[in-house]
Amino acid sequence: MVTSYNSEKDCVLINGGQVGTIDLKKIPVNRYEVGNILRKGDIFTIPTKEKMKENTFMQIWQGREVYGIFVTKKDGSLIKLFFNTLTRSVTPCNEDCSDIPNAKEVFSSGTIVEIYLKFKDAEESLNAIAGKTCIVSGVQPVRCRRIRTRNGNMEQYAGNQHVYQIDEVIQNL
Repeated sequence: MVTSYNSEKDCVLINGGQVGTIDLKKIPVNRYEVGNILRKGDIFTIPTKEKMKENTFMQIWQGREVYGIFVTKKDGSLIKLFFNTLTRSVTPCNEDCSDIPNAKEVFSSGTIVEIYLKFKDAEESLNAIAGKTCIVSGVQPVRCRRIRTRNGNMEQYAGNQHVYQIDEVIQNL
């Protein structure tokens, strides 16, 4: 991981992504997709409210800004949790990218996702799940239309997008 400080923007950059000065009020909570980072059974902790802003990041993914937070896995390692992992919506398609008649969208789910989706912006949503320990209870690969760039040209293809079930870990007393 490459970490640097950008004095002009007063922010930390990690692997080229800006961290810590993102206005979470300006990020709407809506469904769209981006890469796969989690495995079934992964346990991680969302940063506390006090640590939330310093753990936020933005990076460019396929030409658009995507936002997330660094979360701590059970083994102590940090991973990126993209906000859209919690808001994912995927429509299945055939191998040739044609529509599947009456196909139903597949949505991210779980108790953490339900809490996150109750609010209108990322700041409110993250405050509601701050400090919670989470488990990836399920991962469902869904074949859907994807877009990639090859030799400077955008092309559509059928590929898997993972849709997650993320639940809160309830501690036994």
